[in-house]
Amino acid sequence: MAAVRGREGRAWFEALIASVQARHDHGVYEGTYNAPWRFPPEQAGAWLATDLLEFQRRMGNTP
Repeated sequence: MAAVRGREGRAWFEALIASVQARHDHGVYEGTYNAPWRFPPEQAGAWLATDLLEFQRRMGNTP
């Protein structure tokens, strides 16, 4: 995760989000959670908005 610079594009961003699988990670995903913020805010915000509902479902945060 430390190698992610934020210039890798949408496919990398989506792969980061998709890689988070554990609902209660106990710190395992700390690097993964920090990596998306290296992408340009305009892009990261739009991409995250697109992926957020599926992410919430996967994490069990929606009815």
